[in-house]
Amino acid sequence: MLSYFCISCELLTEVIIVQEMMKDEVRTLTYRNSMYHNRHLFKDKVVLDVGSGTGILSMFAAKAGAKLVIGVSSDIMLLLQSCAN
Repeated sequence: MLSYFCISCELLTEVIIVQEMMKDEVRTLTYRNSMYHNRHLFKDKVVLDVGSGTGILSMFAAKAGAKLVIGVSSDIMLLLQSCAN
């Protein structure tokens, strides 16, 4: 039971951190603008987003022109949350 509680707290902490990162407009817009202003680096490329979490960077890469974006994350809770959004 204690080990389940520790895992639950760990997942909750990760979700809170990701939510805070998503609220950080300066950070998120800087990533987005960097990708959009460098579309030539993404056009027709395959992008692998390791540790994709919510998938926001994967979405930016796709909108920047990548022909295929693969988002990989080991955190099932974040994947479920991003699918719900």
